[in-house]
Amino acid sequence: MAFREAWPALVEVDLGGWVARHSGDAIRRTSSLNPLPGGGRLDAAMLKAGQWFYTQHGKPALIRYPDFLVDHTALFRRLGYQPEGQTLTLLAPDIASPSHSLPSIAVRTLLDSDWLTARPRIIAGDQQVFQTMLDRIRCPALFASVTIDATVAAVAYGVVVDRLLIVESVATDQAFQGRGLARAMVGAIMARARALGAESAALQVVEGNEPALALYQRLGFSQLLYRYCYYRERNAR
Repeated sequence: MAFREAWPALVEVDLGGWVARHSGDAIRRTSSLNPLPGGGRLDAAMLKAGQWFYTQHGKPALIRYPDFLVDHTALFRRLGYQPEGQTLTLLAPDIASPSHSLPSIAVRTLLDSDWLTARPRIIAGDQQVFQTMLDRIRCPALFASVTIDATVAAVAYGVVVDRLLIVESVATDQAFQGRGLARAMVGAIMARARALGAESAALQVVEGNEPALALYQRLGFSQLLYRYCYYRERNAR
């Protein structure tokens, strides 16, 4: 639920134990069927309801399926769903002070136009959809950026949900990669989050992204909470 609070979808429909999310962009987390805490099991009726929902939005059904649920791999394959986007959810049990910082890092509690304009330039996406999503965040948020030679070179944001910092949307412009900007930026968010009452931090990273995994390991994200995989409907009509 904390990750859902940190990245709200534009449309969410509770189907009874699962929530169908849609935002109209390419972000899978906000465009997929997600389990709710304590929700019911995934069965044929739920899959049919999910398929109907995404058909109304002109999309194939997409299911975000954590590994702590019953293994339904065989069911997905039989129904024509294909896996993609294996992702790790990592926890830093204690928020530590950053090992180094940069004078060009800015961490703000309010979203500014420079941050919002830089984000779709660094990470492809719809700026209007993303801004509307950010406007729906109801928990304390921190927006970080690194500016080099008058150019926003890296961005990230974090949301504090019940003493847990959720780190999101960490990205560095290709022209500025390899300078430790992401590490310093996330460390700065973590330091500020402590003042907002955060005691630990969590984030999600695609499995196999070795540079990012090494970065987060150095920042204390040492505990694997769970994995999840997406299953996409391939035979949608």
